[in-house]
Amino acid sequence: MPLELVFDRVGFAYGGTRERVIYRDVACRLAAGRLYAVMGPSGSGKTTLFRLITGELEPDTGTIELAGTGGARRVSQVYQDYRLVPYLSAVENVKLAQEFASAGGGVGTFPDAAALLGRLGLAGQADAAVSSLSGGEQQRVAIARALATAPQVLLADEPTGAVDEQATREIARRFAELAHDDGLLVLVATHDPVVAGYADVVLRIHDHDLVAEPSTAGAMTGGAQR
Repeated sequence: MPLELVFDRVGFAYGGTRERVIYRDVACRLAAGRLYAVMGPSGSGKTTLFRLITGELEPDTGTIELAGTGGARRVSQVYQDYRLVPYLSAVENVKLAQEFASAGGGVGTFPDAAALLGRLGLAGQADAAVSSLSGGEQQRVAIARALATAPQVLLADEPTGAVDEQATREIARRFAELAHDDGLLVLVATHDPVVAGYADVVLRIHDHDLVAEPSTAGAMTGGAQR
C-alpha cells in the first residue's frame, strides 16, 4: 500500500473553551512522492498543521494517520532559523541528529552523513563550522540533518524566509527532488510564490479547511485527494 497521510474529519481549536477554531472537518489524503506547499495568512494554522502531523498536538475531532507504513510514523522537520549547533561542523550537526535518534530508540540504520551533505551540494563544506556558511548553505545542512534519520515525511516551516531568491530556488528544487526521486512526502509551509511554483500541489488554508489546488509546476495527479 503506498504511503499516504490521511486526514479524517480533523478539527482543532485553541483556547480554554476552544473558541479559536483553526481547522474544521478536514478530510484529505496526501501522497508520498509529492511536494505540497502549504499557504495561508499568518496565524491561519500552518505551524499548527505541522504540530498536528508530528503528534505534538492532538486533534479535537477526527484522526491523522500515516497509512501504508506498517509501523511508527517517522517525521522530520526543517525550520526557518536552521536550529543548528553553530560551533559544530556541518557533518557533526548531521551526525548529532542520528545520535539523538539512536538514544531515543530510532531506526537502527541511518544514511551516511557526508553523503547526504554531498547530495545537497555541500561536500566541500562538510568539515566547516556552520557559523561560517551562508544562510542558504546552513539551510541545506538543516535539510541534511532532517534526512539523517530516514524520515517518511519531511516538514519545512518557512524554510526560505531568511535567504535570498537564488538560495530560495535552490532549496525549493532540493525539496522537489526529495519528493520525486526519493519518494518522500514533503510539505513546505510558505508565503513565497517562488517556493509554491516548485510544488505539485498547493494546500491553501481557507475557511478552516485545506483546499488543494495545482501549482504552476504541475497537476494534482497523485496529490491531495478530497
